[in-house]
Amino acid sequence: MNHLPTLIEFPPLANTAQVEVTPSRESWTDEVGSILGRALFDYSSALVISGAIAIAAAAQQFKEKREKQRISLEILPPRERRRVQDLLAQMAVLIGADRVVLGIFHNGSISFDGLHFSHLAIPFCYEHPSMPLLPELMRDIPVGSVMRELEAIWKTPDNEFVARADEVESPCRYYLETRGIKQLVFRSRGLKGVDVLIFGYHWAEDHDWVEGDRNALVPIEDEIIQIVRLAATHRLLNPARRAAIRGVS
Repeated sequence: MNHLPTLIEFPPLANTAQVEVTPSRESWTDEVGSILGRALFDYSSALVISGAIAIAAAAQQFKEKREKQRISLEILPPRERRRVQDLLAQMAVLIGADRVVLGIFHNGSISFDGLHFSHLAIPFCYEHPSMPLLPELMRDIPVGSVMRELEAIWKTPDNEFVARADEVESPCRYYLETRGIKQLVFRSRGLKGVDVLIFGYHWAEDHDWVEGDRNALVPIEDEIIQIVRLAATHRLLNPARRAAIRGVS
């Protein structure tokens, strides 16, 4: 009698509902990489946006600076600018100053008590290479914001203000120290009783301001006054002359 072959018995399958699925190492790595990728993308996007904002702000500041430069430098024609810059350097050599600054009043109005200017431009400055850059250079300053300093100049008989860093009060001392100044002299000069210029003379070390310094500077100051006066006259007359020419033609 033939015997039937013995059937191979397999263990019963486990209930699939009870089987715990364990993610593979590859899928876990992919998920972490995806999260990191999204985080890096968000961070890069934030950097790009922040960079764009910073570039826009820097461009605006550059534009504003250029505008201030344009306002200040147009006070004098190009040839006169070069001459004034040379004269400031001569002044520095004559009195041993480390910085010579020129301020020009402009945008004036006439009232019953005289001529009044609304702005003080600082378009020109000679500086020794060892001196820090002057923050006010190329700025157009409202006169009202520096009226206290101007009054300190105008209340003296010679229209000049002398200050030493070790003798002045804190606000003035801070002004001097942040500009590398141990001593300064401000002189207000003008024509026919109207002050149109402020000269600033700065020293990095103590300096004895003497009558000889003043006498050496006056002729050069007078020349700069004449240059500014003629330039102002040119600005006033030129528009009328152009209008007259257009009217004739």
